[in-house]
Amino acid sequence: MSWWGKTRASMVQLTLLVVLFVPPTSASETAPDPSVGAQLFRDNGVLCHSKLGMGEGYLAMAIPDYPTTNLVNTSNTGDRDRILEVVRYGGSLTGISTYMPPWGDELRPSEIRSVIRFIRRIRKQDSGTAVAGSPMDSADYREWRLPTQADEPEYNRSTAERVALGKQLFFDPMMSKDRDISCASCHDPAKGWSDGLAVGVGHRGALLTRASPSIINSAFNKIQMWDGRFRTLEDQVRGPIESPTEMNLDPAILEERLNERPEYIAAFAQSYPGEPMNIDTIAKAIAAFERTVIHRNSPFDQWLDGDTAAMSEAQLRGMDVFMDEDKGHCAVCHSAPNFTDNGFHNVGLDQQTTDEDVGRYKIKPIKEVWGAFKTPIIRDVALTAPYFHDGSAATLSDVIAHYRKGSSPVEQVSLNMKAITISDQEASDLEQFLHALTSEEAPFEAPVYQTFAGSAVD
Repeated sequence: MSWWGKTRASMVQLTLLVVLFVPPTSASETAPDPSVGAQLFRDNGVLCHSKLGMGEGYLAMAIPDYPTTNLVNTSNTGDRDRILEVVRYGGSLTGISTYMPPWGDELRPSEIRSVIRFIRRIRKQDSGTAVAGSPMDSADYREWRLPTQADEPEYNRSTAERVALGKQLFFDPMMSKDRDISCASCHDPAKGWSDGLAVGVGHRGALLTRASPSIINSAFNKIQMWDGRFRTLEDQVRGPIESPTEMNLDPAILEERLNERPEYIAAFAQSYPGEPMNIDTIAKAIAAFERTVIHRNSPFDQWLDGDTAAMSEAQLRGMDVFMDEDKGHCAVCHSAPNFTDNGFHNVGLDQQTTDEDVGRYKIKPIKEVWGAFKTPIIRDVALTAPYFHDGSAATLSDVIAHYRKGSSPVEQVSLNMKAITISDQEASDLEQFLHALTSEEAPFEAPVYQTFAGSAVD
């Protein structure tokens, strides 16, 4: 059987267990759409069920009791409730690897049905083009082209007024208790929309426990923060404002401050007519602005668009190292198109041998995600040092050295964390390719706050 045939078999065998047994569609739900299912599969399934994941393909084969044909055609199995329970909340099937931490209720029923429809379409094909594909296939490289715009929730459609308001709020230090910290303090456009520190600095100089993640392309994230505790950008905005160790501001006080600012009163009335000026609309506005921080004009992107001279020879060689499962094997986690699988992995840092920060486990206390953190987006990665969730790697060379060394011996380390075998030249080329992910964006102009009475700069 070809690798694609094996991939399709293993893909169906496990993925259908995840998605097949769901309640009937209600009249209010969106009809299943195989194109939506295909995208969801790329976002959530290719890590295990693709050529790049075939090294650990046994994970899909750990459930031999269910023939693939029967899985597609049957709607009745005595074990369906047990399977759904395991997939949602953990167990031996999902516990084999951190590749597939339990999904809980993170996929809506309509999304689940769309994945089913997509898989059934795949099953009907006698032959086909790989969903994940060979890293040397030019068609697969086109999958790395980032959309120009991220999806928006119905309740917060983007307008020029909302984006402008969100931009003002993002840079305004009034958003913190002492009027000295803005969102931009930790997400500075001059520093790759991060802060250049190993760990963030919060209220009155308090050192936080994790590095400030860049917000570049965070609009495409399926889930937010290092531990995934927020699903939407709107939810994520509220977290730091209310956190006692970060901006430490009571939403009621923030609302009082806004009501003292005629400029903001007018801007909210124009941007969100009929809605109160409160923490919810504040979060909506900032999220609308963050959805505009999209970088997709790097030399790599230009190369995707047909400019064969956009990347150097060293960067092209480095791309091969990045994609090749027998070399860097980087794309298995930093996958298309945003260089993240939106998953959580324990990458075996020395600090992850302690219980000080257990990562995703704090949100979902399942042992397989102990010490696991969200795969970061690595577009513009050359601008966002230091690296890892704890800022423990000062340079990209240090990051590559970590993966060449392999992980510390912790039980829950990701199965991907095997020492990569590459030469010094290949390591250098890989670093050069990472630099090719830096976008050429127009200079960014931050708002000037001296015009706003009551802010910390007055």
